[in-house]
Amino acid sequence: MACVHLLSGRELMTESEFAQWWEETGALRDSGACFLDALREELARRMQLGHFRRLSLVREGRRLGRRSAWSNMQPLVAVVRQFAAGAVKKQLGNAAKHGDVGSLMMLLERPSDPNIGGQSSPLHTAAEMGHLQVAMCLVEAGADKDKDSMEGHTPMHRAARSGRVEVVRYLLAIGADQF
Repeated sequence: MACVHLLSGRELMTESEFAQWWEETGALRDSGACFLDALREELARRMQLGHFRRLSLVREGRRLGRRSAWSNMQPLVAVVRQFAAGAVKKQLGNAAKHGDVGSLMMLLERPSDPNIGGQSSPLHTAAEMGHLQVAMCLVEAGADKDKDSMEGHTPMHRAARSGRVEVVRYLLAIGADQF
């Protein structure tokens, strides 16, 4: 049976773990579903990657796609995709400012660093503007709920100062620092 490693060599799934997973997903494969998608999801779960962080599976130097021929006997390498850079900073900030969940999700799926920002992060902006759904997406993508802005304010401070009660309640519910 195969095993799965990161590029660093760290083993994510031993041969025996892979064999067990292979048996458990037999019905999935029989249904015609893409078992590579299921494997990526399992590996992301094991690595505790957020919904917006993506893995690519590589065999013999080539990325495996949904239609790739593959045998369960071949070892795989899991590659965590790096965050997109540059112009994304402004786009994330604008999506947070305007409450544009659709654009935000597309940017995060590239993937993009949800903590990117100059004076403040997109979560600071979403909290200040009262965009609860945007704040929730950013936190799910790994935004730091307690990050200080250049002025020393957290998203909680911004939401409270702006009277955004729903966002304050959400941040409290997820354990954001109150001070």
